[in-house]
Amino acid sequence: MQFLRGSPLDDDIVFLSTVFVRLQRRLAVSSALHYLFIYRTVLHWIAPYITSIYQRFALGLSWPGVGFIAKYESMVKHLSKITPAY
Repeated sequence: MQFLRGSPLDDDIVFLSTVFVRLQRRLAVSSALHYLFIYRTVLHWIAPYITSIYQRFALGLSWPGVGFIAKYESMVKHLSKITPAY
């Protein structure tokens, strides 16, 4: 709710969002795969606002296979093999 009210945000938006979700539904975010999905969603949302060339390179927005997005994809492939299907 603080996001909607315009209150100042902390540095760790994903952690704070997870805490708020867990207050409503206890096991909503329960595995590393859920955290990876949240980070990817936040990255997708803020991508148009990232203008620094260095930050775009570090996140992997400029070239595929480089940066956070490439690491994310490899972690998702690895964790999807470990995590049982629901």
